[in-house]
Amino acid sequence: EFCFNISPREIRRETGSHLCIEVEKTQLGEKAADGRQNVEIIPKTEHCISADAVILALGFDVGTLPGLEKAGVDVDKWGQIQIDKVTGVTSNQKLYSGGDCYRGADLVVTAAADGRRAALDIMRKLLS
Repeated sequence: EFCFNISPREIRRETGSHLCIEVEKTQLGEKAADGRQNVEIIPKTEHCISADAVILALGFDVGTLPGLEKAGVDVDKWGQIQIDKVTGVTSNQKLYSGGDCYRGADLVVTAAADGRRAALDIMRKLLS
């Protein structure tokens, strides 16, 4: 079943294996300066959708950045940049990558760790 114009707030276990997905109804508000409509929560519309299981599925498309091929940066069949997993360096030894460009949609802390790893390798190269 698809439920449109709702925003999840919480997933909690009710009794046994029964789950409650607490949601609020939403509506599109006025257009912002960029032309996009903001999503607004409708007050006092909280309710529970019962479920036996919840599967979190977020879809992201990786778009290959323009100029990578010309810069000598290898990408896989999904458009993700190929790197050395220890240093973050790409097939172009002057360029580094990490985060979503390399591994696909992931946590921001993972991207930050990738950036730190690349910075450490750059420092190592500069000091040698």
